[in-house]
Amino acid sequence: AISGTRGGAVFSSGNLSVSNVTISSNSGGGIYSSGPGYIVDSRITGNSGNPVGGINNQAGQGTFSPGSLVVSNCNISGNYCGTDGGGILNNGTIQVISTTLSSNRANGFGGAIENTYGHDDINLSLSITNCTFNGNLAAWGGGLSVEGGKAALPSSTVSGNTSVYDGGGAYVSGASLVVVGATIVGNRTTNYGGGVYAGVAVSFRNTIIANNTMGLAGVGNDCVGTIVSQDYDLIGNTNGFHILGVTSHNIYNQSPGLGQLQDNGGPTWTHALLPGSRAIDAGANSGLTTDQRGHPRTTDIPGIPNSAGGEGTDIGSYELDNLITGIQRVGGDVRVQFITASNVVYRIEYAPSLPAQSWTALSDSFIGTGGILSATNLDRKSTRLNSS
Repeated sequence: AISGTRGGAVFSSGNLSVSNVTISSNSGGGIYSSGPGYIVDSRITGNSGNPVGGINNQAGQGTFSPGSLVVSNCNISGNYCGTDGGGILNNGTIQVISTTLSSNRANGFGGAIENTYGHDDINLSLSITNCTFNGNLAAWGGGLSVEGGKAALPSSTVSGNTSVYDGGGAYVSGASLVVVGATIVGNRTTNYGGGVYAGVAVSFRNTIIANNTMGLAGVGNDCVGTIVSQDYDLIGNTNGFHILGVTSHNIYNQSPGLGQLQDNGGPTWTHALLPGSRAIDAGANSGLTTDQRGHPRTTDIPGIPNSAGGEGTDIGSYELDNLITGIQRVGGDVRVQFITASNVVYRIEYAPSLPAQSWTALSDSFIGTGGILSATNLDRKSTRLNSS
């Protein structure tokens, strides 16, 4: 662990390699990197500074600083930057994969991540895959701010973030953001764009944007500005913004039917689709082979009609693959039938009473086949099906 320093924990201008390390409570920031490298399986928590909160990346600025930084399977939480990018400030090329970004703060743009503008916007690139943004705070872009270059957000969740001014979930201005198979819910702002502030057109496909709130007259709760839909989006509130592009199979002004943000398997937390959700089987694959948890896409639920042109993919970052299809009494036991995805491990868990603070796995587990399986001898008082 590296903690308690005043000049910043790590400064790297060469090849950076950080693995299984905790970098915490440093008053000069966590990591400053101007060269390529990796940060994996690590915790970057409680660091503060200016211009470095958690991570300041300068790698990938063309010939000035070639290469890119990869952040994978990390926890970046509770960091603070006096300017922009409480968790990560990117002024180069960075990939963030299977990482949780929570409770980070910035006085300016990007509570969790700021993709800033710089002298080399052509090479400025941000890719965020299978990540969760939760509980972050900034003046603009509580979760994510994209001011320069280009950014992509596939198979990720942006939930419960806050901005003082615009873009509770995300703030996009003067740059491009492409969102595919994501869930943007429960974010808020006191000004415009509870979910997304789109100062320039933002592209969405197979994405949920719903249940976000703003402070000005309830117009633009989910988005303000213009989005370019690539179809199969679920938008909870269409007031306050323009929708261009392909919209034939979009779902408007409907509740997405989501569970709370929690551990549903995989490296980062997600909102599960509840039975009856309009997002189930209403999407299209969009080239993604897994959901945010790493579970296979697509699991087509029997008995639920697919959208025209779709193949049973669910909208958003979560692919439902453990839907219970039948419960019946067999003698003194209970038999449960449920849909499975191929090669996913399913567990029957029990708790002595509800609501439950913890669940205990029964001894048996099941390997998914892509079809329907059944489990019997469920003699505990309260049981549930879980998968990993």
